[in-house]
Amino acid sequence: MGPLAKGDSITYDCTSPALTADLHNVASVTGHPPVGPDVTANDAADVTVIHPAIGIEKSPDGQSVTSGDTVTFTIKVTNTGDVDLTNVTVTDPLTPSCDKATLAASFANVASVTGHPPVGPDVTASDSAPVTVANTGDVTLMNVNVTDA
Repeated sequence: MGPLAKGDSITYDCTSPALTADLHNVASVTGHPPVGPDVTANDAADVTVIHPAIGIEKSPDGQSVTSGDTVTFTIKVTNTGDVDLTNVTVTDPLTPSCDKATLAASFANVASVTGHPPVGPDVTASDSAPVTVANTGDVTLMNVNVTDA
């Protein structure tokens, strides 16, 4: 580093490689005065690596209904990471109420969730629950008895 005059200081940034685990980082400095032994100092900085994650389950995984019927979905959101999340939002574009919809056509219903960890990018997950809607003319009837009156 070179000489350092009395009362002066030098500041610089250094970067660690990409971390996947916590780090206890100790920096040390040694200086050689004009007389006497070398002088040393050290200081530590701890880095906690977090693993934010979120999951979503939408059920049932599939259902069939007659046209005009309503369906109910259950959405379960789980924080699967190791830190609290804020601003957790669930979106379900085809059933905005997140629980019921009146249906006229088959569709794949997707719910998504997003959470914001203390640091780093948002975490997201999604799950789908397909719904088959049968129009009355599309239904195959079983065990139909026809009588001639």
